[in-house]
Amino acid sequence: MSALLTALSISVTVKYITKPIYIVALFSAAAASWIMQKLGVIIDNHMIRNATQTTPAGARPPDDPGLVDETLSRDKLFHTVLGLMDVNAKHYDQALDVTSGCRAPSR
Repeated sequence: MSALLTALSISVTVKYITKPIYIVALFSAAAASWIMQKLGVIIDNHMIRNATQTTPAGARPPDDPGLVDETLSRDKLFHTVLGLMDVNAKHYDQALDVTSGCRAPSR
């Protein structure tokens, strides 16, 4: 048992193994610090556990048709904003404007 522990400690102390581990730890800490400062979130052990336990089904993008109602997709945002601001542009498509049925017809 002690021989196994000695072999394990010698293999971990080799500089070619520990330097990459320290580099990954340094960059991970820097990225976590940047995320915490810029986005105002706290990265704790629960967040890391949730990130490592995420399944492919739970990691689908939010604009996946299975998750988002098609009438409220961000593809229609451009046309809805143009319609709300009453902008007459050649790119405006009233069929893609979500709020077109709520407004009086433009003159």
